[in-house]
Amino acid sequence: RVYGETDCLELVSLLQRRSNSVMDDALVLHIRCLCSRDWLIPIRYVSRMANRPADAMAKLRIPGSWTACLFDRSATGVVLLVAQDI
Repeated sequence: RVYGETDCLELVSLLQRRSNSVMDDALVLHIRCLCSRDWLIPIRYVSRMANRPADAMAKLRIPGSWTACLFDRSATGVVLLVAQDI
């Protein structure tokens, strides 16, 4: 089981609508494709405040790069956000 969480209420609405409109963004269509596989992926909305650690990690990417970023140690700013959340 995989859980999907986002602080974008519009995305949750688009994914729950389950229609493949030509107006849907390529990213929405890709997420729908992943969700249609043989697994259960509940997508739910989380507040922006609750999503701060994940948002901080996403902003740590290499400038100008759209590739995945792997971390070999904890980023100080993210650790502080997680500590505040506990």
